[in-house]
Amino acid sequence: MINYIKAEIYRNFNRKYLWIATVIISILAILANVALLKIKTDMDLENSNKALAMLFNMVLTMPIFIVVIFVDCVTAEENKFDTVKNVITFGLSRTKLVLGKIITSTLLAIIVVIVAISVFIIAYATLIGLNDEMVVKFYELLRNILVVMPLWIACMCMATSISIVVKNSNVFVMIYLGIILLDGVVVKILETFVWSKFSILNDILIDYKIEAITVGQAEPLSAIVLGVIYIVLFTAVSVVCINKKEIK
Repeated sequence: MINYIKAEIYRNFNRKYLWIATVIISILAILANVALLKIKTDMDLENSNKALAMLFNMVLTMPIFIVVIFVDCVTAEENKFDTVKNVITFGLSRTKLVLGKIITSTLLAIIVVIVAISVFIIAYATLIGLNDEMVVKFYELLRNILVVMPLWIACMCMATSISIVVKNSNVFVMIYLGIILLDGVVVKILETFVWSKFSILNDILIDYKIEAITVGQAEPLSAIVLGVIYIVLFTAVSVVCINKKEIK
């Protein structure tokens, strides 16, 4: 499986798709700093701090949407063109195939995150300048990233499960984004029209848990545990689905 992961990483490193995504995300990181510089120049300290806090919140929440890029790159595209059968023909078990896909997607995402965060910090230091207060804030941001990373990986596993079941890449993306965007709406409807106690389901929604971490309303351990549970759950679902799937 290690050789398969190496081959997948090499394959994706030699594709424009990954690098275009990395460049776009890095450009957005630079533009965010340009916007912060303008806010810092035009507004008072309180508003500029609010803008920075909002930006840091986006850093923690946006990856749950961006993960589809890596899953599409590693899993969905191969499923779309039926090239996954070539890997199975060479003797790799379906379970190892799923684990290899998830690990590869995660490693690629981590690399892009490291690049994007590095670009953001360098751009901030260059355009605005670092002081002791900002060093502390960046430290807190990096700590929160480590806390929510299991939730990001859980989203990767969920997207992988959907991409295995749904052959069409566009439909896969729409289903995944629909779940992420509408899960809270569904809970709200159930809470309003069925039973008020359904509000407790918010505690197990990935996006709500990340938001709670950003505002300091959730214990880091609870986010990590929830992420691990979802990783195991969606990985198991992916393994079951691919083992039942007919691959010719």
